[in-house]
Formats: sequence, C-alpha cells, structure tokens
Amino acid sequence: IEEEELRKSLSELVEDQCEAVGKRVVRVTDGSNPFIAIPLLLNAATYKHGILTRKSHADMDGKRTPRGRRGWKKFYAVLKGMILYLQKCHESKLKQISLEVEEHKRNPPELTPKSKETEEYRLKEHYLTYEKSRYETYISLLQAKLGAGTDDLDKLEASVFSGEGRDGPLRKTHSSPSIGQAHGLNGQSSSVKKKRKRNMK
Repeated sequence: IEEEELRKSLSELVEDQCEAVGKRVVRVTDGSNPFIAIPLLLNAATYKHGILTRKSHADMDGKRTPRGRRGWKKFYAVLKGMILYLQKCHESKLKQISLEVEEHKRNPPELTPKSKETEEYRLKEHYLTYEKSRYETYISLLQAKLGAGTDDLDKLEASVFSGEGRDGPLRKTHSSPSIGQAHGLNGQSSSVKKKRKRNMK
C-alpha cells in the first residue's frame, strides 16, 4: 500500500466519523506518519478494554532500551476510536513501594546519630513513605471515582468524605498531635498549668 493511498483512506474514514460525531480535537500533523493526522474524538466509541502485556523497546525519555534490559510490562489498555491508550497499573506500583519500605526498615544502618549513612537512611525512609502514601491516596481517589460513577467534582468529593467508597472515608494523618492531646481546654499545655499551680501555693 502506498503511503498516499493509506493517508487518503484513513482521512476519509476519520472525516466520516467526525461528521457523524460533532466533538473532536485536532492534532498537529506530521508529514512522514499518516497515523498522527488522526484527530482525537472526545466521545469516540470504546471497542475493547483490558490488560495488555507488551515488551518495552524504549525508555521514558524516548531512547531505545538495550536488548538485555527489555522487559515485559503490563498496561490497562483501552481501544477508543482508532487510538489505543495504555494506562499504568498503580496497584502493582503500590505493592512495589510497600515492599521497598519493608526492605528498608529491615536493614537499618549502625546506630551513630550524626553519621552520613543515618541521614541518608532517614531521608530515604521519608521519601519511600511519601511515595507509598501518594499511591494509596491516588488509588483511593480512583476507586471513589469509579464508585461514584461520575466526573462531577462536587459529587466525587461528597462520596469521598462521606465514606461511600470501598475503604470508607479518608483516614486522618498522624503528622502532628491533635489539639485535645497537646493542649488543655483553654489552649495552654498541661505542664504550664501545673507550674502555675505550684507557684500560686
């Protein structure tokens, strides 16, 4: 098939679909690749979706992966219109980060408080914990979106905070003590109250 014929047949097919469906996003065309000229249809039909395993031939930066490092990667694939969308599996990434956190906690450095190794260990622990909580939050928000069945942010926010999702409402963070624990009723700490009582006697 000649490139010109392929471009013509693809453009006719897409134009027919675009005339029937009003909404579309125009893509920038590249003269060498006829498939880049296909517009993105916002409300295109979804033909197929599911798990797809493919071998990676390029890294994130677009460079070719060396033959020895090419591995199989799982994606959640959605064939929408004439475009195949590959989405990453966030649950497997969460499991990987959780394993890294456990492995990190099993191998602490020697107990010298001001050494460089201790500082690096502490920083890595904070980073891994942050990444784990980030993926947990992202997955819980995706589950809430699927559970709510809508893209409306107000309804989604209401379902997240009311606890209609699988895991209930969002959990509290433990980054700082609550006001009731650290302070008395009038805002002063209990140790300050005791000192004042001693001074009054």
